[in-house]
Amino acid sequence: MFFEIDVSGEDILNENYTVVVAEPGKNTLMLGYKFDEKTLRILTARWGQGKYTYAKSPKGKADMRVRLYCIVIYYIFKRLKDKIESSNIKLRLCKDFSGRESNIKESLKYLLSSLKYSVASMDFAKLSKHSLADKYAYLLRKDTENKFKGLLIHIEIDEFEKFLKY
Repeated sequence: MFFEIDVSGEDILNENYTVVVAEPGKNTLMLGYKFDEKTLRILTARWGQGKYTYAKSPKGKADMRVRLYCIVIYYIFKRLKDKIESSNIKLRLCKDFSGRESNIKESLKYLLSSLKYSVASMDFAKLSKHSLADKYAYLLRKDTENKFKGLLIHIEIDEFEKFLKY
């Protein structure tokens, strides 16, 4: 099965940043996550206190951003598990974390393998403005009235921290 993954927002550490996983051409296999202010405040405060693996430095912060992105994708696939017909998946990811592709590949292969997914291929490209992932990432970010609430998953702080702590 093939999935596209896109984001919308300035920075993953900004409120309303969204990540969407979608199977092209099918509205049924699509989920996203939207960062909220409370979650980001807790995550950045604990990172600043040195409670996570990532150093309190610009490089450490960049590493944490990539890890948060991969964690969100992991939980989206975990929620989609019952609907995905094959354990063999192909991914096309947006190029929003330029220069970090190898970190993302390594992290996603590890995380998704724990869900019994085999990542047959993973490439990075600028997604078309017509792709579901691109379209819904934007719509979810701009949705202030929760019209798309059914497309969003919730991730608890301890679920993030499971993959961030030493």
